[in-house]
Amino acid sequence: MGARQVKSAWNRPWASRLAAAGVFLLLGLAQVMWAGYQMGGGNQSIQVPFLYRSADSTMYPADAMVQATYGRYPSIFFRALGPVAGLVEVGRLYFALHVLSAAGVLGGVYALGRAVFDSRATGVVMALILFAAHHRALAGDAMYSGAFTHTWAVFGLAIWAMVLLYRGRHAWAMLLAGCIMPLHALTGAYLVAMFGLWALAEARRNGWKATAGMFAAFAAAALPTLVALPLTGGGGFDEHWLQVMRVRSAEHFLASTWWRAPNPDVPRFALIVGLACLSLSFPAEASRHRKSLWLAAAVGGMFIVGVLLTEVYPVAAVIRGQLFRASRLILVVAFCHIAHGIVRSMALAPRAGSRLCWWMRWMEAASALAVLGALAVPPLLPWLPWAFAMAALAALVSGRMAWWQAAVAGAAALVCIAAWRTIRFDIPGLGGEVPVVALQHAAWGPAVAALACAGAAGLLWRRSGAWAGALVALGGALPLGIWSYRIVSRDEETGGGWVQIQRWVRQNTPAEALVLTPLQPGGFRVHSLRSVVCEWRDGTQAFFSGPFAGEWWSRVQALQPGIVADSSGRRLLSPGRSLAELSDAQIIELARKYKATHVVLPVSAEHKLVALKEIGRWGVYLPEQQSPPDVPMPPDVVDKDRWRRNQQYIDTVVLPNIEKHRKSDLRVQIVEADGRAAYDMPVRIVQKRHAFHFSGGLNFFQEPRGATVEGYRPGVVAAAELEAFERLFNFSLIPFSGKWMFLEPEPGVREYADLDQYVQWCAQRGIGMEYHFLSGYPPRWFWSRPVAERQKLFLDHARQVVQRYKDRIEYWQVVNERILIDLSVPVFEEIRRMAPAAKLGISDCTRFSTTGWRLMSRREPLAGLTEVKWLRSQGVKLDYFGFHGHRPFGAWPDAQTMYESMDAFANEGLRLHITEFSLPLNQEISGGLRHGRFTPELQAEFYAYIYTVCFSHPAVDMINLWQIGPGAWQAESGLLDEQYRPRPNCHALEKLIRQEWMTRYSGRLPLDGTVSLRGFHGTYDVEVDLPGGQTARGELSVVAGGANQYRLRLDRGDLSLRAQ
Repeated sequence: MGARQVKSAWNRPWASRLAAAGVFLLLGLAQVMWAGYQMGGGNQSIQVPFLYRSADSTMYPADAMVQATYGRYPSIFFRALGPVAGLVEVGRLYFALHVLSAAGVLGGVYALGRAVFDSRATGVVMALILFAAHHRALAGDAMYSGAFTHTWAVFGLAIWAMVLLYRGRHAWAMLLAGCIMPLHALTGAYLVAMFGLWALAEARRNGWKATAGMFAAFAAAALPTLVALPLTGGGGFDEHWLQVMRVRSAEHFLASTWWRAPNPDVPRFALIVGLACLSLSFPAEASRHRKSLWLAAAVGGMFIVGVLLTEVYPVAAVIRGQLFRASRLILVVAFCHIAHGIVRSMALAPRAGSRLCWWMRWMEAASALAVLGALAVPPLLPWLPWAFAMAALAALVSGRMAWWQAAVAGAAALVCIAAWRTIRFDIPGLGGEVPVVALQHAAWGPAVAALACAGAAGLLWRRSGAWAGALVALGGALPLGIWSYRIVSRDEETGGGWVQIQRWVRQNTPAEALVLTPLQPGGFRVHSLRSVVCEWRDGTQAFFSGPFAGEWWSRVQALQPGIVADSSGRRLLSPGRSLAELSDAQIIELARKYKATHVVLPVSAEHKLVALKEIGRWGVYLPEQQSPPDVPMPPDVVDKDRWRRNQQYIDTVVLPNIEKHRKSDLRVQIVEADGRAAYDMPVRIVQKRHAFHFSGGLNFFQEPRGATVEGYRPGVVAAAELEAFERLFNFSLIPFSGKWMFLEPEPGVREYADLDQYVQWCAQRGIGMEYHFLSGYPPRWFWSRPVAERQKLFLDHARQVVQRYKDRIEYWQVVNERILIDLSVPVFEEIRRMAPAAKLGISDCTRFSTTGWRLMSRREPLAGLTEVKWLRSQGVKLDYFGFHGHRPFGAWPDAQTMYESMDAFANEGLRLHITEFSLPLNQEISGGLRHGRFTPELQAEFYAYIYTVCFSHPAVDMINLWQIGPGAWQAESGLLDEQYRPRPNCHALEKLIRQEWMTRYSGRLPLDGTVSLRGFHGTYDVEVDLPGGQTARGELSVVAGGANQYRLRLDRGDLSLRAQ
């Protein structure tokens, strides 16, 4: 056999195809290792369970997403792959398929360049543009997927369908589009819409018979899917479904959501379309140009339908069709024309015989090189606007720009300028950041090795024949693939423990286990093979199952409480609190609600759940509390087991209730005067006042006439007491100045001087007040009057006091300790008439502990409850009930008993005030938790304990310390000593009220100008530091049950922040 015959044998067509396949396989492997790969990312958290489920129907038995949507998923991809998954480990299978898909995409774009323009150079440039895998389409789509999904698998097939179309194999192109339908219905539908419009437009040229044959070829492959699709949704695509879809997947079907900082997708898409349009001036075969234009027209038509039937008049079928995702396919066509333009422009430079002068030719070449660099090199992509400007200028100067091309280019430029002005689309040199070239890749070694091997195979192909190239390419692909997969697997092992904890769960829990995980990062099903309660990614299944949307959103709101969308439902205003931020009690309750057997959380010292395994940053736990450790206890503890139970109650009920009931989520956005978000400036949001009533009682402001109060008479309030009061409290229960005996020491003689000063002092400082109490204590002369007259006297007294102070005092104790309660019904009625907005209540010596209650013969543990019910029976509406909170003296109650006492009144629909809290020093400790006598330090600890428990109860609105100065009714129960210096209990309360229970935030405004936090209810100062040292200020409130979403406009003129 001669040398020529040997060379011919080595270059048979099938050998060349094998060599080409090997080269592109290597390029695909290089791209994957360059761009990155992840097992468990993207929609794999949904699709991998479907794959396992298709192989074994018993998998994921407790998973709501799998159970609800597996049967409605319109793809046979995973069912077809199921048998293979039983033979090959899924991780290896997916990696191999991902590399094959990448090879198919790169090979397809190369073939498309040759098919459209008969140019290998165009195919090579197009592959270069897509190799770095950094381009994005619209609607949240990308030109590369970092995880293998059926969307990525059919992308290459879709490109090859376009190759067949441009090569004139029209029926085969439609047949392949039909074959794609059962694999990925959306991609198949986009292709038939694009091909179909072209076929109808060119029907007269191609012949109606040939056109009908194309559609028949599509229908033959796609008919089963087309018949099954209307049956997969299951209904339920209603208004609530639409709201859920707007929250979860708005970017896939609502074009208005793309125009948002710092999303550059729209302006870059416009630039690519503009460049493709400019490239159309280079001559090519006319029928192929028409194909490109008709394909573009079809996508444009889908865009128009998408806007009208999602934004203007939402139609479920169009929303589910996600028509804007066809942008990925038209970008392939656009890149093909841009690649051709780059090749033709660069070829002009050395062409001396061209009609263009030398500097025009070199200008075209330079602009082509700039466009290629901007599109092919990721760090240079921000320079695309300038590359586009160079290309447009070169086309204009060389005379190849038609009017319609100028219109499209101008529109693209306007889009970029608008994006630069409104959504911070960075244009280097115009205020945008100049990019720094810093390429970092997960696996340089395999990527470079694969590229080198592909180059060697191509060189051998040209010099020694196709068989030589094929042997080198395919021979190198296998070991390089194994090496790459080992690197990918190793990276999984160093990913913070997320994959390892899944594998531990798979090996150490039963198959029917149900795991409660955070909504993100997601993908827990992939390696664990276990059911999960819910993940954020699960919401994409609402496209295929209407009823599942409501169930998914309900679970999201439960697992991430506080999540808030805007009024249109198109944007999340607050992400809420993640599972890791919830208390142990809340996590246990969620696990109980959804029957979860295990919980996965970030490792944190704050959680005290029973730990099964902790790996890296993640741990798996049982949904139950750890047994209380034998921690050091105070030496005066009576019963250690009871003490531990009380501490557990505080940890699981009291403290979580403070977080739940005393705080709310707050979202603040700072915008400039023109509506754009302010950013990159220091911001502070500092609470200045509580919504909760922290109250203190004050002595007389002016010594009144009258008798003592049960043998005690307070002095005049000192300036130091007023100073301490203002430092701690925002409310005051009037302890002595409002007593009837002081207001009317003689019949008909009313003396208000002291009470007027008290009320005026509080009102001037915005301090709320509670009157204590209208029925007492009656002056001595009152009791000498006939019973019938007492009713009138009580009513007249109440009427006069309420009339005098109703505009300044909101809360009115009408009766205390049952005094004159039998005469109180007309008084309640009269006050309601005089002051409809007033809050009316009664109080009594209700106790937090039953210990020692028999020592007080006329009192019972729930004193006042009988009176509450009696008043209700008389038609009296009570707003609140006042616990005295000081008896039995010295009792240290357990928190659960305190809750039970307060619950008894809260269950009657009453708000609660703790009205007379105090504790004398040297009192003997009772109650069963501690023993000994109260020292100043123990008193401070006790004050903090009682305040914490009461503050945590959702029905309590006020805690009042009876007196704050020396000489109090109960010896040394106040906050100041005889020299008016703060005592330990003062420091303890100040730490709680002014530090631990107040919210302070400081940071820098992000790009969207939005700060989200969880803060205590109350009023806040907001400050933003401006360049130049000035500070703008505003105010807002965090309200229980309110939206707490503010948009504050920054006025740089008067340095204000005003709510819009």
